[in-house]
Amino acid sequence: MKYIDSIPQNADERAKARKSLVRKRKALTGLCFACALVAIVLLLGTLGVLLAAELANAAPQTKTMLYILTGVFLGGAVLFALLAVLFSKTAQTALLRELDFIERCDGENSFFVGEGTLATFGNGKLTLHEEAGGKVIFVPYAEMRFFSVCTRHAPKDKGEWSVVIEIPARYIAKNKADKGAPPALVQTDYKPRLYECIGREGLELIGETPAESKREKKHYECIKKFVRPDSPKRKRAAVLIAAGAVLLAASFPVAFLWEATVGAVAGVVGAFLLGRSVYSFLKAKSVLALYREGLWWKESARNDSVFLLWNEVEGCGVEDCGGRELLAVRCAYGAYHFPVFEGAQEEIAALTEKSAQESAPLNSAAQE
Repeated sequence: MKYIDSIPQNADERAKARKSLVRKRKALTGLCFACALVAIVLLLGTLGVLLAAELANAAPQTKTMLYILTGVFLGGAVLFALLAVLFSKTAQTALLRELDFIERCDGENSFFVGEGTLATFGNGKLTLHEEAGGKVIFVPYAEMRFFSVCTRHAPKDKGEWSVVIEIPARYIAKNKADKGAPPALVQTDYKPRLYECIGREGLELIGETPAESKREKKHYECIKKFVRPDSPKRKRAAVLIAAGAVLLAASFPVAFLWEATVGAVAGVVGAFLLGRSVYSFLKAKSVLALYREGLWWKESARNDSVFLLWNEVEGCGVEDCGGRELLAVRCAYGAYHFPVFEGAQEEIAALTEKSAQESAPLNSAAQE
């Protein structure tokens, strides 16, 4: 993403530049929604014209024109859907540029750590304050830790980089009872300016940085999988599978014995419903997969996933979380909680130890 080269020094010029960024972002967002709406309308038009061509008792030339119009509508729907995706990505980039502009107007060492909340580095402390003013909190560097974290959603090196800051709860707790709580974690997005700032302040950044993570692309090897089916989802999918199969089977006698067009439409709907339901049935499961390189968790209910490299994992164990036993995989910046699978804890402990042993000689050689 290309950031703005320089920030105007004059307050009026800054206000104009920010309004321009906001207008651009809103225009791109509006174009995204408009293209998506046009794509939906064209898709509905495609179905309507197709049905008209099949059911209308029209002349051959008229039917030919309707089929041509169907193709035009379908092509337009695909085109506007692609434009909606393009404008969506461009609008996201515009939003990031806008947020970076706001940060830099506050200061070159300022970064968002939440909606409307900025963190400013300098003078041996981190200053937390709202964009519009209000309460200001000062936290000494000596009482914080900084982690470089790559959030991966699939078994591969590529992910979303960020810096996680650990702050003692007493500095940000609203109630006295919460001041003894575990440290809070706040997150700010990765950008070169942030890493340069941390380096200038002489702070230790724990974890792997983007420059260190550049490896050759490789296929990760899965060693073992622990699977837990999602029974409610599978029951719903099974009902739809049966409905799709019945509709598909009924389409043939309907087409041959009654009306070909009705049978064809029923067959298409039945085939789509059957294929989609089979896919949903197979995907209705939670998976904990252990790779030689790390651990991958895929949650069925929320369609969420996370991949942790073994060098991020410090240990694991079973913990009681609200009356439910969960497998806690501990990292330096916090713990991830997964359902308990028989044998998973032992496997994770063994792979973590093996990874540490393999990396130890490499670290020794690098120090020499």
